[in-house]
Amino acid sequence: MASPKMSLEDILANPTLWGKDFPVLLNSLHSWQSVKAKNVVVFPNRVLGSTPFKTKDAAQPQLEKFRQALKAPRPLVRPRFQPLLKEQVIPAAESNIIQLPEDDSFRVELTAGPAQFLAEGLTIKKVQETLGKPERVTTQVIQSKRDMRPVVLTLYSYANGAVMFGESDLSPTPGVVDRAFIAVAPATSVMFKHGVKK
Repeated sequence: MASPKMSLEDILANPTLWGKDFPVLLNSLHSWQSVKAKNVVVFPNRVLGSTPFKTKDAAQPQLEKFRQALKAPRPLVRPRFQPLLKEQVIPAAESNIIQLPEDDSFRVELTAGPAQFLAEGLTIKKVQETLGKPERVTTQVIQSKRDMRPVVLTLYSYANGAVMFGESDLSPTPGVVDRAFIAVAPATSVMFKHGVKK
């Protein structure tokens, strides 16, 4: 008998998968939506926007817009996520522009000091024990302009692709989740109501 599919709400609210600072990311999702980020890339200690820029200057307008959005009132939180987001944790977050070495792109980054967005030591095996068999398994090759070996990600997809957990072939520890991808629009839709928190 196949295990039931986990909903996007179930995945985002599952403490087994995410680190102690994951609420900072959840609180920022509407801000990512305001800069038209299709996905956020969740590394263990930072979150990057999915939009790659060729230069730091090109990324600057998105960073400024993102910072303004972080200061804006948060939409109303749906009851399922109110325990996670009972506090306005966004003021503790920092946003910057960083260069991603694996593809040389510049990205808007969200972090919170020594942050922990993924559960410590999260493995693909643990993801599958928690969420069941992935809906799809695909690969993505990330190529740098420099003479470097490309990064090959194996992506395990859940909730119709709204959440993907990635394993890197360059990881020193095989089987560990290198990063996760969260689709911003679907995640925002399941977490927030229309309107803003007063």
